[in-house]
Amino acid sequence: AELSDIKASGVSLEHVPFGLVQGEDGKKFATRSGDTVKLKDLLDEAIRIAGQDMTSRLEDGKELSKEAKKVAEIVGIGAVKYADLSMNRESNYRFSYERMLSLNGNTAPYMLYAYARLCGII
Repeated sequence: AELSDIKASGVSLEHVPFGLVQGEDGKKFATRSGDTVKLKDLLDEAIRIAGQDMTSRLEDGKELSKEAKKVAEIVGIGAVKYADLSMNRESNYRFSYERMLSLNGNTAPYMLYAYARLCGII
């Protein structure tokens, strides 16, 4: 960075180690073809699963409203962010959509649900 003049003088660059994100099988988290998983694909899948869970709670034949689809997006993205930030960055961890999107325990969906319930009380 210094040789290519990308780094401004007086700025310190430090290497920050990260642990390995593993799939539920304990192997390096990757697609079936062995490629790394793109963040956009990961977020899209979390949103899809959150929306699918919300749809399963509706009466038969009903679809999610525009507002409910926005909630699924917030829950899905929030779940990925919270799961990543709640882990020690230097430790390896197993990535699980099921655990991340659970309405029980130390998860973003649970905290969002608790927050919504509290707002209803106040």
